Amino acid sequence: DMDSRQAVQYLAEEGSGRVAIMPSLIDNSPFTVMECITAGIPFLASRVGGIPELIHPDDVSNTTFIPDVRRLADALVTVLTSGIKVARPASYLINYKDAWVRWHQQIVYDHHHPGQPQQT
Repeated sequence: DMDSRQAVQYLAEEGSGRVAIMPSLIDNSPFTVMECITAGIPFLASRVGGIPELIHPDDVSNTTFIPDVRRLADALVTVLTSGIKVARPASYLINYKDAWVRWHQQIVYDHHHPGQPQQT
């Protein structure tokens, strides 16, 4: 039994060759996909809901499969014989991250310098 942090560490162990498998039939925007991308964990996920939108378009076909037993089996055979690259996040997520960081920096600045505009 592992908590989320332990599971990510286990999957991310250097040289382990581990791959996370997410065979969901329905999923909107699973945090597990983002954890794998962030931690550099290769994964295969069902191509359902918002999952493809979280992944860089060039990586979707290599990291997702149509939710069908045969398609999952084919994807696993490909991973076992050819390997799998770690997926990159969709580019809009990188922009959101940058905006989120800037917003927090502004909050900290405003707290320490009330009423003073931040120099850019």
